[in-house]
Amino acid sequence: MRTIRTPDGRSIALELYGQPDGVPVFWFHGIPSSRLGACVLDRQAASRGVQLIAPDRPGYGYSDPAPDRCVTDWPHDVCAIATELGLGKFSVLGVSGGFQYVAAAAHAIPDRIHRVGVVSAMGPLGAPGVLTGIDPRMRVVYELGLRHHRAARVWLSSFGRSDPARVAKRQMRLLHECDQELLGRPEQQQARIEDLSESARQGMRAAQDEGQRYLEEWPFQLECLDIPFHLWQGEFDKSHPPAMGRYLEATIPRSVMHWRPGVGGLFYLDDFGSVLDDLLG
Repeated sequence: MRTIRTPDGRSIALELYGQPDGVPVFWFHGIPSSRLGACVLDRQAASRGVQLIAPDRPGYGYSDPAPDRCVTDWPHDVCAIATELGLGKFSVLGVSGGFQYVAAAAHAIPDRIHRVGVVSAMGPLGAPGVLTGIDPRMRVVYELGLRHHRAARVWLSSFGRSDPARVAKRQMRLLHECDQELLGRPEQQQARIEDLSESARQGMRAAQDEGQRYLEEWPFQLECLDIPFHLWQGEFDKSHPPAMGRYLEATIPRSVMHWRPGVGGLFYLDDFGSVLDDLLG
């Protein structure tokens, strides 16, 4: 683990995976997750000559909390990390709930970004039709959260109260069979348990705050993103359904959609190398 200090004095924890001094690609984790979520991508990143930079967002893992900040503050932290690592331009890649933070960086610092993309993106939940095809249990949670933000905070707090192994098992039941097979492997299962445990190191305040920001009006419009934006969408993804992918493809002006037939949202665990190939050309 490495830590850096931001200009306002906070500490941000990060891990460096892949090839040291390789092509720099930031990895923005989901909700809840942590820098450890990228450990399973280490070898595939190294095989493509990529250094994967995985920071904990504020309040996760070992990064200092910042409860009054909003999503548009995150690009400043990214630039602070890049400066500390001696980077000029860099690429940005995220997964699931990391979409909002990737989009914020693409909106605020396009001049610093080489390429940008999100795997299995979770876009705005209130957009028309985006929850079509999602697991019915998750649809109930999201629709309830859209109406009552407190309900979403209570649901996210349950991740911190429960044993991480039990949470991982509960999450697996919501996945398509192909994703269950991937996440059911002992090494993937253990990595997910460790990631969930690390995400709750300081409690669930960070995840609750981020979940609430997802449900509120976003501080920027996806229609205004002026950078090629890569998206990867699995056909059988029950957590980020194809309807969500189609909405994002239609809404982001310069979107580049990579549809993946016959796989779920976790396909990248086995096929991250091809994601990097798409992203970096």
